[in-house]
Amino acid sequence: MTFTPEGVLFRSDTDPYYHALRAQRALAGWPRVAWTDPNMNFPYGAEIPWPPLFDFVIAALAKAAGATAADPQRVAGVAALLALVLGVALLPLVAWLGKRLLGGGLWLDAALLVALLPANLRFGAVGAADQHVAELLLSCGIFLAFVSSWRGEGEAPPHPWKGPAALGLLIAAAFWNWLGSALYLLVLVGVTALWYIVAPARDAAARAMSRALFLGGLLGAALLAVSIMALAPAGALERGGLNGLTGLHVAMCAVSATFGGLLLAASRRQKEGGGLRRLLDVAAAALVSLVPALLVPPLRDGILHGLAALSRGNPWYFSISEYRPILFSGVRTFGGDLRTVLYAFGLGLIAMPLALVPMWRRWRRSESDRPALFFLFFWGAAFFVLTLAELRFQLYLAVPLALWICLALRGLAAWAGQRWSGRARVFGVAVPVLGVLLVASPALSYVRAGGYAAQQPGFESDLFPALRWLRSIPATDPSRPAVMAEWAVGHAVQYFAGKPVVTTPFGTEEGPLSPGSRGGLEDWAAFLFAPSPEAAEAVLSRRRVGFVLLRSPKNEAISSFGFAPPGTRPVADLSMDWLKGPTPTARPEFLGLIPSRLYYFDGMRLGEAAGLALGGYRLLYESPSTELVGNFPPAHLFKIFGVVPGARISLRGATPGGTVTARARIQTNQGRIFEWVTAAPVDADGRAQLRLPYTTGANGLVQAGSYSISDGVHKGTLDLDEKDVAGGTTEIDLSR
Repeated sequence: MTFTPEGVLFRSDTDPYYHALRAQRALAGWPRVAWTDPNMNFPYGAEIPWPPLFDFVIAALAKAAGATAADPQRVAGVAALLALVLGVALLPLVAWLGKRLLGGGLWLDAALLVALLPANLRFGAVGAADQHVAELLLSCGIFLAFVSSWRGEGEAPPHPWKGPAALGLLIAAAFWNWLGSALYLLVLVGVTALWYIVAPARDAAARAMSRALFLGGLLGAALLAVSIMALAPAGALERGGLNGLTGLHVAMCAVSATFGGLLLAASRRQKEGGGLRRLLDVAAAALVSLVPALLVPPLRDGILHGLAALSRGNPWYFSISEYRPILFSGVRTFGGDLRTVLYAFGLGLIAMPLALVPMWRRWRRSESDRPALFFLFFWGAAFFVLTLAELRFQLYLAVPLALWICLALRGLAAWAGQRWSGRARVFGVAVPVLGVLLVASPALSYVRAGGYAAQQPGFESDLFPALRWLRSIPATDPSRPAVMAEWAVGHAVQYFAGKPVVTTPFGTEEGPLSPGSRGGLEDWAAFLFAPSPEAAEAVLSRRRVGFVLLRSPKNEAISSFGFAPPGTRPVADLSMDWLKGPTPTARPEFLGLIPSRLYYFDGMRLGEAAGLALGGYRLLYESPSTELVGNFPPAHLFKIFGVVPGARISLRGATPGGTVTARARIQTNQGRIFEWVTAAPVDADGRAQLRLPYTTGANGLVQAGSYSISDGVHKGTLDLDEKDVAGGTTEIDLSR
């Protein structure tokens, strides 16, 4: 359910919450959409990786609906419905693509299959307010414009300008929607290059493809350059990074245009034969167009950044599900991976190769269809391989997969119609429709169960209510408003709690604004693996953190280890069993981590003997659900701690050489009762120092009783107020 009494709840992951938040901020500063966010990578700020088109559309539609920045739920409602609108708009485009590529009427059967497959549906349904659905819409528009540049309608030749003009416009729009839109250019370049090689000499379609790539890329580069100069932050065109829009994106269009232009020029001097010569033409065009870009350091760095993302080039990418392979993912059993395939594509990945038979027959039968068949083959095969390598590409496979499968189904219908000629029309309708339903059937149960829409476990029931509560709670120190938490919850913290964060789901994609500033993941890991309480507090102080939000550190101790300070030793292991799945296992050192002491032991010392507790943190809230996994202690799913200076208690009159303890009875908002205990040694003069974080009474939603202080001989009680734990100092003579 998306529209709930508590407000709009988005689906799939937390990215839609940041889209809605950015649109809400755009309404506040209308019509400007922010390119940076001072509340990410706090206090340094960060570049927002996403270009602003999708968020601007949300804001514009919300404004047209009468929403304001003070009405976030209406903005969220518009965002939730926009995904459905774009998802529905994709379907006629799919039908049109089938018609242009393969002929006949609109390919409504392919559109039906795309509509049923969760590989597409999870991005184009109510509540899936992410730019992914716009990615698929724009990429299909680009491919349709490209095909229309060299394949006419029926017997009519293609219009010489309409296709390339639409191609350039859509390329520019695609880059304004998603920073990785060079992927579409790679498809166009790949098809153009390979067809140039395998096609007959002086082939008209090969020349038309090169011409479309040249003109479309050139127009796309020009439109991008002008729009970046007019709308992006100053200096964006001189930069070469991937984030937002920069000169790198213009250069990618220009490189593609140059490649197409060189092939077009080479095709005009071709003679009959010369397959090797055409191969050399492609190689020379690639070198001449790409090498100059690689020689420019900002452009080269941006290209390497993109390749790092594609190849999972740092530890953060390994913890992102969409960057994992669809099989042998390492996070599920092999059976679980197979279910992922069936739930995303039904029987589609199994049935897709069956289309090679009618594709080959059509290739042999009709020379005029060969360029279109080659494009369809390359398009489908490329994303088939990419999807096996990374789940991120499953969205892009949905459309060519549907066209492949419906081509096979229509071939089967034609065969049946020939055998039973009196029922050809019946078979022509029934076989594709029933075939589509059969292929999609394993996925339909997943759709009915709403599986495509699920958030991470515990987010809607535990995390979001916790963050709504946190929104109204000020930090003890107003200069430290930030929340330290794992990156997966960063967008949700900003959206629901309205507080700055150190890490976000942008991970290493967000760019620090301050020269020389550390990335958020490095400081999260420095806190996670801190060798001492003082080292952990130094990180929190540097980041101006007033709250620590924790889920079990067991997964982060593994996934964030690659960002740990040099010399850090592993504290947890991950074993993979393809029947039982991955199992995290704690080493003894794991429970000594500062986050582990907070999460599992409420900041106290491990074991039975009282020791120095973490006096700079007090529990404010814990969520209702509990978790028990492997050899990790049980605990509530999410806990929020306030970071406080703590009351500094100077004791005198204690028994020299002994130990003094302070105890307070704590009752959490879930009714859990524990005794918070800390201890400190007494010196030869009978003095000791204690640091106490709880006030007597309310601490957020947690209640604390009076402290009982004892050295084993002398006893006393102590009440503290908010002023005390905010850094007050108290002297006590325990002997009285």
